[in-house]
Amino acid sequence: MTEEKVFVGDVGTLIEIDMQDGMTGATDISFQVRKPNGDDAVWTPVTINNITFLRYTAIVGDWDQEGDFIIQPRLTLGGWTGLGNPVTVEVFRKFES
Repeated sequence: MTEEKVFVGDVGTLIEIDMQDGMTGATDISFQVRKPNGDDAVWTPVTINNITFLRYTAIVGDWDQEGDFIIQPRLTLGGWTGLGNPVTVEVFRKFES
């Protein structure tokens, strides 16, 4: 995840999560997202060289409110389907430091 602050309305933020294990052959890969107001969203990341990282680039509307976004990877690998460790991204209002 970027070291820069994320602000409401930002576009192009790179979100990378290290799954710490090879993902060759993984399917149904997604980021399950819980927004600050409790709404859920699903974002579709890509694997980076089928190694360990999942990457997603934020689009218009992703960072639509301030507060903590909880992002949890989900995928199927072989006979296993499940969740990875969640990551929290704090999103700030414009002009907030």
